[in-house]
Formats: sequence, C-alpha cells, structure tokens
Amino acid sequence: RLAAVLQHHRIDFSEIKGRLALNSGADRPLLVAKMMPDGTIIRTPDVDACIEHIKKNGISVFVADPFVETHELEENSNQQIKLVSQMFRDIARRAGCSVLLVHHTAKPPKGSSEGYAGDMNTARGASSLNGVARIMETLYGMSKKDSERYGIPANERHLYVRLDDAKANLSLVSPDAKWFKRISVVIANGEEVGTLERVMLEDGLI
Repeated sequence: RLAAVLQHHRIDFSEIKGRLALNSGADRPLLVAKMMPDGTIIRTPDVDACIEHIKKNGISVFVADPFVETHELEENSNQQIKLVSQMFRDIARRAGCSVLLVHHTAKPPKGSSEGYAGDMNTARGASSLNGVARIMETLYGMSKKDSERYGIPANERHLYVRLDDAKANLSLVSPDAKWFKRISVVIANGEEVGTLERVMLEDGLI
C-alpha cells in the first residue's frame, strides 16, 4: 500500500525515510485494555510502552487500525469503551501527539450511504467513544443517488468513496464531502495494489 501511494503520487522515498513507522500487529498485537476472568478491567503495559516509544522517536501522529482490535472489552458497553478511549486520550496528552482511531461504522442500507455520511452516531458499538473524540469523520462508498447526480456510470460507482466531517470540537464542520477515487497501481514486484486519489466532482461531471 505504501509503495502504491508513493508511486502513484510521485513521492520520493527520501521524503518519508525516517519519518514513518509501520507495524502490522500480526506477531505482537497492540492491546491497551483487557478484562480479567472476574470482570475486572485492567490497563495493560502497552499504554505506557506506547507513550515511551512515541516520545523517544518524536512521533507526531499515532494511528491505531482498527480500534476494535486494541482491546478485549465489550464493544457495546458505554462504560467500558469510555475507559478504553480515555486510555488513548492519555497517550495523546502524555506523549504530545495526535491519536487517530480507525473504527468500523454500521452498515447502511444498500445504496443509501448519503443518509449515514457525516453522522457520528453511525459508529459501531457504544456511543461513549464519540464523546471522548475531538474530531470524527465518516468514510462511505458512493450511493446510487450520488452517482446519478455526478454523472458516474453505474459500473464505476464502486470506485468512489466520500469523506465527511461528523464532529469538530474546535472548528466548524464542513457540509461538503471530499471525494476520492480508487486507483489500481502496479508496483515494482508486479503486484496490483489499490490507492486513493482526490477528485473534484460537479453535478453531471467528473
């Protein structure tokens, strides 16, 4: 994915060398909270380890994707999810960085994403996460209604996604969607990988 982004947007590797750290979590998952057999919720050592690592390496943006895999608590419990989200807020404050949590949304009826886009309450599970987050955005595919509005052929609608503001504590929420198109990129090893490209859409036109 990284190779596809760099190649498609013509970004030289030297521009990100030493500035980007990636970890799949496959061998060592990140886990900030877990529940003991007696129901006790504990904050794991990973929280302080993250803070130390972020400060040591001067990391300014910490992305956890997906949020649901960073804890072992009940996703629909407001009390438990509030505790987990506060742990990430603690990481942000103590490490002096921004924290971005990638979270799943509820699935809208087919072709009706415009009714869900920009609504912070479409986040899956407990709503307490919404209260702790400072900024929220939604990412949804293009609906049939929008494809007709912008003149996108039905067989290409799946290539477009929209990013909408859903919450902004310290600034104004924009009413306009940001549109992106999925682009297929063949990287050096011959593998075909998808990436996103910003596009400006007008009624009846691309």
